Amino acid sequence: SRAQRTKLGSFLDPLADKLLMVTALITLAILHAIPPWFAIVVVSRDAIVVLGIMVIYLFYGTMITAPSLLGKSASAMQMVTIAFALLFYVLQRSSPLLTILASLTGVLTVVSGLQYVYQGMKMLNGSEEELRKTSFP
Repeated sequence: SRAQRTKLGSFLDPLADKLLMVTALITLAILHAIPPWFAIVVVSRDAIVVLGIMVIYLFYGTMITAPSLLGKSASAMQMVTIAFALLFYVLQRSSPLLTILASLTGVLTVVSGLQYVYQGMKMLNGSEEELRKTSFP
């Protein structure tokens, strides 16, 4: 690989990851492999983040590309939770570990969502420095 990066790829790659995550969450919730509230929390946060990105794009004509460490951590924990949910579903077992993992991941997801909302509000309130740090034209 030549480590090339395009604007389109920078947009489509995370979008594909999110669509895969949302599909897995909805499917696992329907199968009762994860608590429905967990799927709602994660999908809602992602929808709010996407809506915020669209609003900032409309106001400033720029795309936000820098996920926070907290956001990356929440996404990683979501993947771990989904992996455990799949494992327990395939093994036809239940475990309090999954409930604890979903709860911790849910809290981390909400906190990271609040962080993104805070950052977005700073950008919309005119923090040019914040906008420059996290985006490209």
